This record gives sequence, structure tokens and C-alpha cells, in this order.
Amino acid sequence: MTILVLPRLNSRIARELVAKRWNLAIPVAREVAATSHQRATFASTGEKIRPELLGSFIDELRVSAAGFGYPFRTPSESDARAWDVAATEITWKYLKNLVIAEAGRLDVWAFLTVVACPDLVLWRYPVTTKDALPAGLEARFLGGRRNLLKRFWQRARALTAVGSDWSLLQRVREDDLVQVFERPSLAAIPGLAGMLLTQIASSSESLSARDILKRLNRELPVTGMYFLPSSELDGLVFANSEASREAISRSKKKIR
Repeated sequence: MTILVLPRLNSRIARELVAKRWNLAIPVAREVAATSHQRATFASTGEKIRPELLGSFIDELRVSAAGFGYPFRTPSESDARAWDVAATEITWKYLKNLVIAEAGRLDVWAFLTVVACPDLVLWRYPVTTKDALPAGLEARFLGGRRNLLKRFWQRARALTAVGSDWSLLQRVREDDLVQVFERPSLAAIPGLAGMLLTQIASSSESLSARDILKRLNRELPVTGMYFLPSSELDGLVFANSEASREAISRSKKKIR
């Protein structure tokens, strides 16, 4: 397998650029977007992504977003979720050969959002004030777990690990996705995120990722989940999902 490497932009430069770009009009942000930057660097090994391939990736994201109002209309909640699903598939199409070591780097995702597609960040997360940079918006640009494109890549990796299709993302609540992927100690366990989302999506009960994750988190120190075979991990997720389901049923009976 080809080891794909992407441009990197260190945090100081990234923050400087975000400070200049966060309050731009979307068409202007589109004009300053680029597939390279003079201060960007690459890993010393691996195959550097070609600028034209990176450009195709971002352009395909924009074409997809245009179906939901980009760049002229702020997306509704349903449009934003629908685009997230489409963008997740596109991101995996272009970045499926990104290895964990590269995908875990903050400077990789910072380059993609700050340099290559600041317009998409501003469209997907519109600001309501021009007085000061909102902390939440800055997180969408920088390379942490809330980065616009990193979220898509993580979700795509989780679904492909369990052989699920992209529509699963529409069958779970956004809060469940946030709960699953913003808990690093659990999200890092191979296969767990996809297994958990599959359980939630297939349940007739309104299962909550928050409740199931609390149960799993209590077992984390004593179970060694990271080293469990896939079948045992799946069984553990199922058992905790069942426990959560039973708790919901008991609660409903009490209310009645």
C-alpha cells in the first residue's frame, strides 16, 4: 500500500492564518485557498500528495457542498448533516491511504483546512459575530479532533472497519457521533467506534452513545480493549448496549 503524506503547517503559522481568514466572506476565502504554502513541510518518507490530486479533493467537496447552498446560503441543520455524509465519503475516497501516524498529526489537518479550504469551514460553521474569533470556530480550523476534515476521515475509517455503508451516519444522532469520536481513549480502539454506531443505528430503542460509553469507560482499565480480538470487542459492545437498552426499558416502565 502506498503511504500517502500530506503538507504540514505548524501551529504558530496556522493560528496566524486563521486570525486573518476567520471573518472573510466565503467567496474571498475561496480566492485565498491554495494547494500549497511556502511555509508548509512534508514527512521525510512516503509519497507526497500531488497538488492536482489535492485540488481535485477539495473541488469535489465544494461541488458536493453546492448542492446544499454553498457558497451563497448557510446550510440548514439537515443540509449540514447530509453534506457531512457526502463529505465523509469523498474524504475517504482521496485519503484512505493516509496512515494513522500521519492522520494523527495536528499540522496535517491544519494545512488542509486553513490553507486548502477555509471557505468550506466558514460555510459549514458560519459565524454570528465579527468582533472576535470564536473558540469553537478556531477548533474547526486547527488540527484537533474537531477539525472539519479530520472528523470526516475518522468517521469514514470507523465505518469501513466494520463494513458499514455511509448511510449509517444519517441513522444516528449528531450528539452520538460527537460522543463517540471526541473520547480519545475509546475512539482510538480499532473497530470500537464502528461497532458502537452499528448497535445504535440498528436498535429500536433510543440508545444513547453517552450512556454506553460511560459503561465501556468503566471497563477500560480492567479489560484491555485495545488488545481484544474483533469478535470479543464486538461482544463487549453488544453486552453494554444491551445493558443500556434494559435500563431504558426499566425507566419507561417506571414512568408509566
